[in-house]
Amino acid sequence: MSMPEEWKKFILDQGVKLAHEPTLSAAADVLMDLSHYPLLRAEGNDAQAFLHGQLTNDLQALDRQHMQLQAYCSPKGRVISIMHVLRNGDGFWLQMGDELLESTQKRLQMYMLRAQLTLTHDQNTVAIGIAGATAPAKLQTLFESTPEDVYQVTQRDTVKLVRMPGAIPRFQVIGPVKEMTAYWLKLATQFRPVGGQRWAWLSIKAGQPSLHTATQDQFIPQMLNLDLIGGLNFKKGCYPGQEIVARTHYLGKLKQRMVGGHVETENLPLPGERLFASGGSDQSVGQVVEAQASPEGGFDLLAVVRTAVLAGHELRLGTVEDKPVTLTDLPYSLEDTA
Repeated sequence: MSMPEEWKKFILDQGVKLAHEPTLSAAADVLMDLSHYPLLRAEGNDAQAFLHGQLTNDLQALDRQHMQLQAYCSPKGRVISIMHVLRNGDGFWLQMGDELLESTQKRLQMYMLRAQLTLTHDQNTVAIGIAGATAPAKLQTLFESTPEDVYQVTQRDTVKLVRMPGAIPRFQVIGPVKEMTAYWLKLATQFRPVGGQRWAWLSIKAGQPSLHTATQDQFIPQMLNLDLIGGLNFKKGCYPGQEIVARTHYLGKLKQRMVGGHVETENLPLPGERLFASGGSDQSVGQVVEAQASPEGGFDLLAVVRTAVLAGHELRLGTVEDKPVTLTDLPYSLEDTA
């Protein structure tokens, strides 16, 4: 899914080298093009009711001052898309990775039937990412108020500012292309433009899962910790796969969880790449969800792993003889407190 042409031309005209710069300090103030997280616009009288019946979280509880983490599941309860949802006018924006937008749109349209709504790729709106230790103070010069709570939204005219999860302050600025070009020029005087891989790395450190075509339809939401980070509501009612998701929560014992890790290897681990337990069989015990280069060298990653092997076994990437994966702490407990 390509970025809007006007925005693409603007970014190219800036002559900015939007390269990944993993050697920058973790708390450096950075600016990122997030057009690879496009927006699906849902509008119509039945938009809220339809989406509420398709997604894993309580859309009816979403107000205009917040963004909401959501997942879309297959009838078997496997996650086929992870997204962030915002109210926009009388409708909604569904933001997700560009790999998933087309397939998610088509699947939702299959179930619309007589529902009165439209789903379109919003080519007039883009997002940029901002992060860094002094980002909140710098943003005060552009916005009357800076959101302090995770997923809180403030707005100036047609542009929304959203606080995203993470120990390092980070934000999304979302708005029309014309306005966003002006914001980019102002922000680029205070933040260093870098590649979007930095945003993915910040999400890894925040324990926020992403989904790719290689990992679609592989995990139930709890395996990706969506129940622990506000992406899953067990009281909202039916949606595709809800029975399986609820049964796992109330009756079953979850055998796999997403964990953080670090590996020293030459090549970037890819989504879906397998993990093995040292001293065990050649049967995979997990797979990579996302990985990016770390400012301290090597690669930080998120992976879904069998919980039974987390104690007493060393994880390895690729084969039982390959590079060891060191487990790292996530910024939340893996214990289900619901």
